Amino acid sequence: MSRGGKRNGAGRPKGAKSQVTEEAIKRAGKGETPLEYMLRIMRDEGAETERRDRMAVGAAPYMHAKAIEVTGEGGGPVTFAGLERVIVKANPPSDR
Repeated sequence: MSRGGKRNGAGRPKGAKSQVTEEAIKRAGKGETPLEYMLRIMRDEGAETERRDRMAVGAAPYMHAKAIEVTGEGGGPVTFAGLERVIVKANPPSDR
């Protein structure tokens, strides 16, 4: 027996898609993705401004990385104390 008491080869193979996943992929391929929809509405000058704004807010996380600011104490520069550098030499492979 393998780890965890499972039989070797039992269950779904690693990376295999379930029927639900396969169906979702098929349905998604038939039309536009949610992101494409949001971008289309956002760019539609005939749509209400509030709706366009909501679509822009919804699409933003998929289009732009979130910006973060890192500062040290009191808003100053970040300082590192107590760091130790250790150089480790790997053992050469043995001839078996």
